Amino acid sequence: MKYVKLLFLLLTLASNIANAQIDCAIGNHNDTKGHEEFIENGIKYRIDVHEEKDIITMETISHTCAIYVTRKDGGYSGDITIPATTSKGKVKGIGGTAFSGSTELTSVIVSDGIEEIGLNAFSNCTALKEIYLPASVTEITSGSFVSGCTALEKVSIGFNFGKIFKNLPALKEIILNKGVTEITEEAFYSCSKLEKVEIVGSINSIGQKAFMECTSLVEFTIPANVESIGQSTFNGCSSLKSIVFGNRIKSIGDNAFNNCKSLNSISIPNSVETIGVNAFYGCIWKP
Repeated sequence: MKYVKLLFLLLTLASNIANAQIDCAIGNHNDTKGHEEFIENGIKYRIDVHEEKDIITMETISHTCAIYVTRKDGGYSGDITIPATTSKGKVKGIGGTAFSGSTELTSVIVSDGIEEIGLNAFSNCTALKEIYLPASVTEITSGSFVSGCTALEKVSIGFNFGKIFKNLPALKEIILNKGVTEITEEAFYSCSKLEKVEIVGSINSIGQKAFMECTSLVEFTIPANVESIGQSTFNGCSSLKSIVFGNRIKSIGDNAFNNCKSLNSISIPNSVETIGVNAFYGCIWKP
């Protein structure tokens, strides 16, 4: 009986090791030393390998591999599409500082299926004008865009994004695709060139100061599901001429439209119950 049990354990271990090789073989990769790098269609990738060991025998029982876009000598230039798969497997994400300092990079399309964008992935891309980010992204760090993307004019995005576009000096157009459910506090604070906000998905909330000091914004339609306009949401939007409210709006916060001096006509729906202090101070139109 002892020999039968021993044989069973050996067969189980062998099967696990074989499966471990299959896991990494999906990406044509069986190196267990840590990672390797390769270049495909002008993009450099890093394969990270994680080993799981048996706590008793310390034998490797599984390997998991993840492919990330990484930095390359000389940086990146022109228009780039980051694919969801390579010849070695699925691309998990864009590594930290992967495109940082690529001063000749002009546009980026991140394919649907990519899940992560690392810290400062696009920092100091001074020629980057357009970027498309899919709904599949579930992890993004706050410094991915803000630092040094001084030419970024157009963004199309499919996930909730926090404050990563705050203070972008050249941003003119933002497309909020399905997957975006909220515009957070200070989301576009001081994006002084922002002219167009296209909402494709269903937005449920807009945070305070979300569009504060967006001095080029001319018109905006509050999404139908939004019930409140927070404090200083449009404060200082000096070019704002038209605002359309949804029928669910219940409250307009303090200073919400303060100093929107071009706002000369507005219709407050019957659903509004409270209007905050100085909500329309400095506007031509008065409630």
